[in-house]
Amino acid sequence: MVVFAEVPLSTRPSRERRYHVADTHLRFWLSFVEPGMPEIDRGRGDLVLRRIERSWTALASAGTAVQPCLRPRR
Repeated sequence: MVVFAEVPLSTRPSRERRYHVADTHLRFWLSFVEPGMPEIDRGRGDLVLRRIERSWTALASAGTAVQPCLRPRR
């Protein structure tokens, strides 16, 4: 399953859904790589890498969100 839907907690029945990307690799791609493709195509992948590094603390604290596909540099 790549995308899953959740129904928000409510006292009344609702058709409203919250959709989430379940695949960690796809989530990483959609968050960083795909938006950075123009820079990568121009040979400026270093700018994309800096954005990833700036966000690393938030990514690492997300637990299962990125740990399966990312490991910190030593």
